Amino acid sequence: MYRVQETRKLPDDFAAFVTEIAAGIEGIYGHEAARNYRESAAEVIQATLHNGSAHAIVAKEAGNAAGILMSFERHAVGHISFLHVLQDHQGRGVEDRLVRKCVCTFRAGGVEGIVSECVPLCRLDVDSTYRSMGFERVARALLAAELDTSLLSAVEGRTMSIIEGQHGEAAAVIADAYTDHPGRRLHVEVRREETALDFVERVAAGEYGPVQPDYLRAAIKDGQMIGVIFGCQVAPSHGFVLQVAVRRAFQRQGAGAALIADSALAFRRAGMKQLALGVTLSSPALRLYERLGFKVMRPVDAYAWWRP
Repeated sequence: MYRVQETRKLPDDFAAFVTEIAAGIEGIYGHEAARNYRESAAEVIQATLHNGSAHAIVAKEAGNAAGILMSFERHAVGHISFLHVLQDHQGRGVEDRLVRKCVCTFRAGGVEGIVSECVPLCRLDVDSTYRSMGFERVARALLAAELDTSLLSAVEGRTMSIIEGQHGEAAAVIADAYTDHPGRRLHVEVRREETALDFVERVAAGEYGPVQPDYLRAAIKDGQMIGVIFGCQVAPSHGFVLQVAVRRAFQRQGAGAALIADSALAFRRAGMKQLALGVTLSSPALRLYERLGFKVMRPVDAYAWWRP
């Protein structure tokens, strides 16, 4: 019988999780990323838990940890950011118990909504759990493009780096782009201009990963900021696009392609070899990414619930 409880410290057998998670990371981002994770995981996660910015729930059997779920709350929204069940315990409902515990805790705390978008690094069965608790499933995928492909030959030179004084304008672009957009239900940072600003400033501060000024870019037309792209380094030699947004009045005019092309060039100049991003499979943006050379690397099912 598994005992599920909240914790502020890593389980004694966390090394077993590191080994399996590192193997999953290697399958996505390569050997160097896996080595980096093995060296830093325990220290980074423990520091996060001590600072109170994240919460962990662990499922134990006979004193040993079988699964871990990590989550955090921001802007009255709960985020389930990580879930892993050790191989010997998979198929025994551990993830079901962890998710239910987390969701019930968030709901009891009065959050407006809960979003889960965990990149699977092990075999998980959570679909029936989320659906039974009223969540909407959103089929997404992790895409990646090598930075020596046609991505770099797309139209470029039409964007510029975003400076600190432009953060508010960039947030307004994001909020405008997602007005009445179905992605609002999943991407919490776009729901209001003030939360979009918080997202922009967190990216600029490196909270999502190491960042350089050229990783935050804007498309300008007639002196107006019409589109933005935000990225960071997600692993050694791997860049990641966190957000692309173009004002509704300027969509389908090439701004998105220009932003991605210039962002790819910036990452390549910084020594990155690959650029990745996440996309909803029903989004028209998928066709743009595929045309620029991105290919599906891994399916990722996301789930969202909002209080009526």
